[in-house]
Amino acid sequence: MTSHIEQKSQELSHVLIRLAGYLRSSELGIRITRLSYDLVEHIAANNAARALNTANTIKALIILGKNTLVIEPVNAKVLLRETDFIIREMNRFTGLSELPDLETLFSKEVKIERNAAIPTDQDHVGEMRQARIIEIIRQSASGKIQLRDLVAEFPGISERTIRYDLKRLSEENKIERQGSGGPSNFYVLKQNELPSVINL
Repeated sequence: MTSHIEQKSQELSHVLIRLAGYLRSSELGIRITRLSYDLVEHIAANNAARALNTANTIKALIILGKNTLVIEPVNAKVLLRETDFIIREMNRFTGLSELPDLETLFSKEVKIERNAAIPTDQDHVGEMRQARIIEIIRQSASGKIQLRDLVAEFPGISERTIRYDLKRLSEENKIERQGSGGPSNFYVLKQNELPSVINL
């Protein structure tokens, strides 16, 4: 196989193995780690068919991790792009596909405009996560929760993302931050989010 495919598989496997250590699903982490090693071995051994099957299985597990909120969508997007590149190159190497799209062979500069509202799957995933945060607060024995507790509830999600979710929920008047600042802060539901009590 080409050294380019070998290098890309090494890079992807390195990232996947590191990511697997942070996943809250140990089974998914174990499988991704094992398949990452297998991918490198199959490519080094010039076993294109097995390497292609392994890359497709890795892709399926990344999609599963994204859909189950174990892998952050932004990370899954990058991983899927790199996995797809390896799959395309493997297909090309084995003669299973037409010529590759030349656009994918050249680096492109990506420009992102600030404040550009582009709806993505991330928006939906963020809304689901925010709804889960409200539910976690509602179910907590004290009716309040700290940032560190939420970070523990969402181990595959960065603290920064959870802070963003909390800020957004506060701006929407669904929760409120209380405390003297720093780690002693906690979050409670606003009155309009509390469950109704029916008096008989």
